[in-house]
Amino acid sequence: MNRLIFIPGKNPDLSLAELASWYDSSGFYFRLAEMGDGFMAAEAEKAPDANRLGGMIKVCSLLESFDKKPVLHPESIFEKIPVKDLPKGRLFGLSVYPDSRNNSALFNHFASSLKKNLKDSGINTKFFPVPQDRSALTHVEVINKKLEEIVVCLGKKIHIAKTISVHNPFEFQKRDVKRPQQRPMYSIPPRLARIMINLAQTPNSKTLLDPFCGIGSILQEAALMDFEIFGSDLDGRCAYKAIQNLKWLSKQYCLKIPDIEEKIIMADATRLSAQFQPKSMDMIVTEPHLGPPLKIHPDRNRAQRILRGLKPLYEKSLREFSLILRPGGRVCIVFPRFEFGGHFAHLEAVKMAEKAGLRPVDVFRKTGLPGGLPYIDKEERHKTIREIWVFEKPGGSKLMPKPPVDLALEKG
Repeated sequence: MNRLIFIPGKNPDLSLAELASWYDSSGFYFRLAEMGDGFMAAEAEKAPDANRLGGMIKVCSLLESFDKKPVLHPESIFEKIPVKDLPKGRLFGLSVYPDSRNNSALFNHFASSLKKNLKDSGINTKFFPVPQDRSALTHVEVINKKLEEIVVCLGKKIHIAKTISVHNPFEFQKRDVKRPQQRPMYSIPPRLARIMINLAQTPNSKTLLDPFCGIGSILQEAALMDFEIFGSDLDGRCAYKAIQNLKWLSKQYCLKIPDIEEKIIMADATRLSAQFQPKSMDMIVTEPHLGPPLKIHPDRNRAQRILRGLKPLYEKSLREFSLILRPGGRVCIVFPRFEFGGHFAHLEAVKMAEKAGLRPVDVFRKTGLPGGLPYIDKEERHKTIREIWVFEKPGGSKLMPKPPVDLALEKG
C-alpha cells in the first residue's frame, strides 16, 4: 500500500472528485486520510501519474509523518528520513504547504535542516531557492530546473514527502494554443476536459461521444487517453475544425485515431438518436451552449432569461443522451450558473436528468468523502460559472457505497 500526498490545482474540491473517480473506475483501493490547506494525504493501492489527471499539480510519496512538536526544532526533522529517500540529483528543491508568505520563515528553517542533512549524508547536490513571497515551488519550476523535490505539508501532523510526478502544463498549453484551429472564448480548457473524462469514466468505458464538440478539446484528451471517440456539432464548421485539430494531434503525438472524418459529424444534439445507435456509447462528455458571452455579471432578470432560452436544449439533449447510452453509461455535462448579490440562478439539472431517465452519480457520497454535486468550476473573471454534473443510465452493475473515510493517517 502507498502513502501519498497530492497537491491539487486551483480547485481542490473538483481535483478530489476527479481523483476519487479515477480510483473508483480503476478499481484501486483509495482512502483519504487528511484534507489539508493546499494538500491531500491519502493511502492508496497505486499512485497515478499527475498527467493522467487534469486537476493535480504534484503527486508525492509520503516518507514520514510527525506530530507538530518538531516544528519547534525543524533542524532535527530530516534526520529520521532514510538516506535512500533524500534527493541525489544535480539540483533539489523544497516546498512547504500551505504555500504562503507566512510560512517563509519556517521554510528557511526546513531548508537549512534539509541542506545540513544532505551534507552530513555525503550527498553532493545544490539547493534551488523559492522566491521570498511564497513557500512552495511551482510545477513549472520543478520541470524547468529538473528538480528533485521534497515537500513538507503542515496539517494535523507534519508530513514529509518526495515528489514522484508533476503536471506538465506545457503539453496542455500546446494542445490548447498550438493546434491549427482556434475558437476563442468558446473552447473548454484541456485540463478541465480531462477532469470531466475522468469523472465520467467507469471500469468498462471504451467509447466516448461529445455531441457539442466545438473544435474538439474534449475529443483530443479522450483520444490521448485511448478512448474510441465520436463527435458532433450542429455547426458544420466546428466539426470540420475538430477534424483538423485531431489530425494535427495524431501527427504531434504519433497517435492513431481511426476514421476521424466518419466519426466527427455535423448533427443536432437534440436528435442524436437519428445518427447514433441505441445503447452504443459508454460515455458522453460535453459542454453545451452556455448562453451568450458576457462582459459583466448578469442581474437576476437577464440570468433567468438566458436560462429559459437554454432549458429546451438541455431537456431534449438529455433525452437523446439516455437513448444512446448503454446501461451503466455516464454523462458528464456542464450546466450554466449565474451569481448575483449573494444569490445564484441555474437550471434544475437533477430534475431534468431524472425526467430523461438518468440519475446523478456523486463520487463523494459513493466513496464516503466530504462534498457533493454539482462540482463548481469558477474564477473571478468568469461571468458564466460551470456546474459540472455526472449522470448515469440505470441498468449497470450496482456498486455499494464505501464506508466513510477515517481522517487519521497511520503508517502503512
